Amino acid sequence: MSPSVLNKISLSYGVDDSRQGLSFFREYLKLFVRARLHPKVTRAWLAFWNSRDSFTAIATASPQLIKKIYRPYLSRQFDCGQRSKIIQSHYQFIQQRGLLGMINGALNEPLTLLDILGKSGDLYQVQLVSTKVMEREGELVLQLLSNQVLLYSIAFTFIQTEDELQIGVGCLQGGRAEDALDLIRKSTRDMHGLRPKTLLVNLVQQIGQQLECQQLLLVGNDNRTVTQPMKKGKVRANYEETWLEHKASRLENGDFSLPCRELLEPDYQEIPSHKRSEARKRFALLSNASLSIRRSFKSASAA
Repeated sequence: MSPSVLNKISLSYGVDDSRQGLSFFREYLKLFVRARLHPKVTRAWLAFWNSRDSFTAIATASPQLIKKIYRPYLSRQFDCGQRSKIIQSHYQFIQQRGLLGMINGALNEPLTLLDILGKSGDLYQVQLVSTKVMEREGELVLQLLSNQVLLYSIAFTFIQTEDELQIGVGCLQGGRAEDALDLIRKSTRDMHGLRPKTLLVNLVQQIGQQLECQQLLLVGNDNRTVTQPMKKGKVRANYEETWLEHKASRLENGDFSLPCRELLEPDYQEIPSHKRSEARKRFALLSNASLSIRRSFKSASAA
């Protein structure tokens, strides 16, 4: 639906109006049945989107937001009420931190945050996308691209609780190009052995550090919200292996946590001498990328 920003957000915004006939009616009925099962949460949810013109504008531009709380989101550990609070806290956080301009820009088209020059001379870009992709796994997505081809993505959401600020990470996956694996291997060599997924996890960690978040909340394998591609064998990523490589701690509910902290330079004496040069270059690349991403969010919040 495409109402003006000043119109009141209603539950019907969540129905995809590109559907027709029986398909439209089925989606409409499914949404309203789910809302009837959670009347109190639904009332608070719609009231939130109508509480500020800036929030209403976001829901108008991305009507699929309205149905997010009725399906698994970020982690299967969250119920409907928790999902509503998490997403509300995300948009309240970006409002408070002055990031709405950046996020609104990323709603319309990918926003390039930094360029990385590989040792081959190839240019890599890290872009920010808001809410249009991976909609069940986070409100924001960082993407690493090479020559306009997607290599890797990570989806995340800011979470404000009474006790602390967190970043929830709901997805980390490679691109879908036929030669995606070859491109990922090539980019790893080109970035001195820095893997794309390692780069993106560290960049989200640095965003958290910049915005005073205490930790990343990382979804475990069993708590992923999108399972159909896994059942079909289309997604083979082992999230937990990646989280443990980053020294994350396993939580009782099957998810993981990782502190938002400054980058730690490796002890080069523990690295074989013939690999130290590449290790130094790898850390320099990661350090510069982290500094650039932090500056992007700092300048956006100061604008």
